[in-house]
Amino acid sequence: FASGAHATLPSYYTQSSCGPDRWNILMNYCFLILFFVYLIMGCCGYYLYGDNVHVLVTQDIMKYPGGAMPNVVTWLVLIGSFCKISPLLIVFGETTERWVTMPTKNGWTPIQGIGWCQRLWRSIIFTMIVVLGYVLRYDVDLIEAMTGSVATSL
Repeated sequence: FASGAHATLPSYYTQSSCGPDRWNILMNYCFLILFFVYLIMGCCGYYLYGDNVHVLVTQDIMKYPGGAMPNVVTWLVLIGSFCKISPLLIVFGETTERWVTMPTKNGWTPIQGIGWCQRLWRSIIFTMIVVLGYVLRYDVDLIEAMTGSVATSL
């Protein structure tokens, strides 16, 4: 999640009311906090599972400690993935709307400035995300990895 969210930063920067100096300080604090959160998570995963820990700790939680923990973690991952849909739509939309064009009086125009085309295009992207989520419903760890890394590849 932390590595996937940075792809939305250009949108937030252009909509931000703070200046570049304050923005840089804000980003430094955000990434410092994320560093410590993931450092603690990594240390806990290594402490609990040793050298056999997987990159996605959710795979290990399914095996040990067992009980209700795998269900709780699975639901948290699903909720987290659901919350990533909006940033993913923004990133996919803003990136691909420049590529998708339609014929107008002045030639081929990107759909970025045409409101109904943007809504239609983002609805298509949302539908593709829903279908992909349904197809991969038994591979929650793969969905988690994809939603965290897809935005960074754009």
